[in-house]
Amino acid sequence: MLSPWGRVTGGHVNPAREFGPAVFAGDLSLLPVYLLAPPMGALPATAVIRRVG
Repeated sequence: MLSPWGRVTGGHVNPAREFGPAVFAGDLSLLPVYLLAPPMGALPATAVIRRVG
């Protein structure tokens, strides 16, 4: 579930936009997902691109 602030600020699309509202709202429960998901997706994508290209 997204924080209510994510819908207002666009944090569900841009992880950097979720950080401030999450801290302000005091709800840091999903913050690790926003911070770890992009690199965890980028690493396998990089490996695939290097093998293909």
